[in-house]
Amino acid sequence: MGDGVSVGTRLHPIPLHVDRGISLARGEGCYLWDDQGRRYLDLMTNYGVNLLGHAHPHVNAAIDRQASLLTNAHQSFDTPARQEFLDTLAGFLPSSLSRMSFANSGAEAVEAAMKYTRVATGRTGIIATHRAYHGRTFGALSATSDAKYREPFMPMLEGTRHVPFDNLPAMAEAIDDSTAAVIIEPQFVLPKTCSWETWREEPLVVLAHRAIEERDPHRILATEPFIRYDRKQWGGRLAENYLQQAGIHPHDRYELDSLDAIAVLVDRKLGVSLVPDWAPPWHLDWRAPAIVWL
Repeated sequence: MGDGVSVGTRLHPIPLHVDRGISLARGEGCYLWDDQGRRYLDLMTNYGVNLLGHAHPHVNAAIDRQASLLTNAHQSFDTPARQEFLDTLAGFLPSSLSRMSFANSGAEAVEAAMKYTRVATGRTGIIATHRAYHGRTFGALSATSDAKYREPFMPMLEGTRHVPFDNLPAMAEAIDDSTAAVIIEPQFVLPKTCSWETWREEPLVVLAHRAIEERDPHRILATEPFIRYDRKQWGGRLAENYLQQAGIHPHDRYELDSLDAIAVLVDRKLGVSLVPDWAPPWHLDWRAPAIVWL
């Protein structure tokens, strides 16, 4: 503390998560160090948000460059950095979308979506399904059905109801003239009454070390130790669906929610993986593992 400042009571965070008993001091790449100098391989990545590793030189350089120019600005003003982000994001979206809402978490995105549906429809009802988790903020928590999250804060947001997942008759019965939106988190089979329009195809790739002589991707997945992309993530579900459809039963070694960590483990010959062909998460000048296209 600064000179002349005394601390009578030490503050502690509200215990929303399990205390691991470790104080992390710094990170570099896929490693973390605690305040005692012990090193850890980071396989957590803070729920999938820290996908480029710690102290990534390109990220650090971008932060330093922007910090020397402008660190914050109210959204009533335009900024070159914000517009560059919007232009880049637009390149991944259907051309029919022309508006976006900034949010800093999934829960905040759900809150915004619930508000927008109320404004757009003039109705207040929200239908959600069991087994889904939408966040801890009040509206998102109302859409989350698990009692352990909801009970301490009852009553929840009025007009929010839950039906069993994958039960279309129950969903149809719950929807009425007061319903503004239906929110569904798990992956689901598209009902025959709906139409399907492909916006973007996402091919899958096998990540395997260059030392593996086998070139057949199915044999690689069936015989080598397998590093799963987390099945709670959408990309992990795509990979799992492919494995099931192809009748491949891999030998699981790990299940991670970070593409960056998966790539590092493959490079260290700890297994192979099946992931969507998204933008590579690894360092631009890092030697990537061999990629076998499906």
